[in-house]
Amino acid sequence: MIAFLAWIMILFSGIDGVRILSVIAGVPALFFLLVVTVSLLLLVIDPKKYLRD
Repeated sequence: MIAFLAWIMILFSGIDGVRILSVIAGVPALFFLLVVTVSLLLLVIDPKKYLRD
């Protein structure tokens, strides 16, 4: 499916379309990494709140 989308983007908008597609695909990963970072910071700040003894 990814190869098909890349092929369509190359046909209609050239290599710039593939670059745009990669940026759009990276946005969910950005949000995931932000959530993981905030969770890690919360754990470092107050570990007793989140960990069991």
